[in-house]
Amino acid sequence: EVDEFASTRDKLDLELREKKLLLKASRGDHRRRVDDVNTEFKIETAEMKREHTRKIKEAKAHMRALIDEQLAGTTKQTAAENERMEGEIAYQVRTTLDVIDRNE
Repeated sequence: EVDEFASTRDKLDLELREKKLLLKASRGDHRRRVDDVNTEFKIETAEMKREHTRKIKEAKAHMRALIDEQLAGTTKQTAAENERMEGEIAYQVRTTLDVIDRNE
């Protein structure tokens, strides 16, 4: 009985040591996989930030181009309107001077 107990205990101790080593290896493997996932997450996050930054810059450039185009159109329209008003004012000045000359 004692020999059988000692034999069983030795087998169980050996099995326990093997399980502990297996558990230690599994923990190390798990830690490496978690680290890999964290690293991949950081890389993907950085890539997303770069992509968002690029898209924002593109949107800003597009909006600037639209604003510049609208501003150029408005400027041309204002210049044409100013020329038309200048002609109208010149006509009114001539007409007024003619009326003054006739009244004198």
